[in-house]
Amino acid sequence: MSRDDFDIIIGKEKVQRGKPSPEAYQIALSILDLPAQFCIAIEDTANSVMSAKRAGIYTIATPGALTLGQDLWQADVVARSLIDNEDRLLPELLERLRK
Repeated sequence: MSRDDFDIIIGKEKVQRGKPSPEAYQIALSILDLPAQFCIAIEDTANSVMSAKRAGIYTIATPGALTLGQDLWQADVVARSLIDNEDRLLPELLERLRK
């Protein structure tokens, strides 16, 4: 996956307040003209999850080796991967994508 695979990228240079502020997500929602309830955030840290949730976005946390011990209680779903053992998308993700 490369930067070209994304419509927009909001990095720290485009915001005044970093995560856990929702500012980056709010800017992205505004640029894309999308309401938060039609979006899904996939994050891997507690601050990033908090940022997405503060923007009102359904959030799936996928902690990695460095963030596995973080408290991701605000996430709607916490999963080690977005796919199951048979290379299928998680049922929770599929259900949300259908909405």
